[in-house]
Amino acid sequence: MAAHCATRLESSINVRARSVMCLALAALTATSSCTRTAGPAANTGTATDTVSVAGQTSVSNSMRQGEPIVEPWVAGRFEGIQTGSSHIDEVVTLLGAPVESWSSNPSGSGSRDPDIFVFKRKTRGQELSIEVFVDRHKVVRSIDLEPHFLLLETAKLQFGNRFVDSRYDWCKCEYNGTEGPIYLSVNGSLPYVEYPSLGVYLTPRIDDSTLVQSITYSTERPGLLTMAECLEECRAGAVNQ
Repeated sequence: MAAHCATRLESSINVRARSVMCLALAALTATSSCTRTAGPAANTGTATDTVSVAGQTSVSNSMRQGEPIVEPWVAGRFEGIQTGSSHIDEVVTLLGAPVESWSSNPSGSGSRDPDIFVFKRKTRGQELSIEVFVDRHKVVRSIDLEPHFLLLETAKLQFGNRFVDSRYDWCKCEYNGTEGPIYLSVNGSLPYVEYPSLGVYLTPRIDDSTLVQSITYSTERPGLLTMAECLEECRAGAVNQ
């Protein structure tokens, strides 16, 4: 893809979604580039502590009276697909037929209807994987983009400067001794870059934290806010066993 993708960083979430698609497709070949025109950053009106990171203003995952500062989360929107309201039929209309789909429910547990759908976008012989997760009503809960090669700092520049460097950790579900849901923890082992006002979070790669593993548009943040909520979800899981 030799042509440059010109994108204005405006407040429009659709514009940001298109620019990130440009980035992700460019990342597949590692030869394309997406340029941007700087614009005003989103302002949620939330009072936060800030720190300077790589020339940007980053909302830190800092503490106030022993608790992490948390911005309200807005459901993400990608290329006309609104998480929390768009139906899988709308996704198929926009992205074409899925290449595969399956159920995340274990065999013999709950509905076996597909709740994960995989779509592909091709460019210069390479593919971008788009995974769409739906609820039991087939309403979209989240959308994952998996770029072939995308620097984390490049993605941050494209989404703007209202990001939160957050960390989460696993809580142990006592009923079966396995790792359960994750919860917000300043010293957690799972790093994310969150954009609460856009409903987007970036997951760094485990083997190289300077690269993006996935870009997720979602109705909710990566995990729960407290360990208490996490353990409560574990208890609910034990009841349903």
